[in-house]
Amino acid sequence: MSEQLKTFKIDLEVLTVAYANGDAVGQKFELDGAALRPKGGGIIQSMTLVDKDDDGVEVDVVLFDDDFSATTDGSSMNISDEDANKLIGTVNLATYKDQGGVKTATASNIQLGYSCKSKSIFGQLITRGTPTYADGPGSLKLIVSILLVS
Repeated sequence: MSEQLKTFKIDLEVLTVAYANGDAVGQKFELDGAALRPKGGGIIQSMTLVDKDDDGVEVDVVLFDDDFSATTDGSSMNISDEDANKLIGTVNLATYKDQGGVKTATASNIQLGYSCKSKSIFGQLITRGTPTYADGPGSLKLIVSILLVS
């Protein structure tokens, strides 16, 4: 068995709205190459959310092993029964550190294993508070480190 560490950096485009607790934040994202081969897998090691707007509001990152029907940004998150069968798990990012102009929240030692249908996993964020982010790409950046296993 061989292992390879891979890090993904995703700029999330968000709306300038007052989000409610439980709303989807941003669009669906894809971690293309989250497996070395179709039906391959890995282990999610860590996640960091960089909040350039300095809101510092708790979020859940919901992950799926295949493409799913995303919830519209700013609407109450609603995962269908069909998409629930694709769930890998949820990672909570709650404790922020203030870095001056940005805040960061990191979950480390996650150790969430998965296998995926193709070579990608998919996800979307859910707010657990009431932030108002700056509009456009880059307001939030999600950094995901995965140990790919073959």
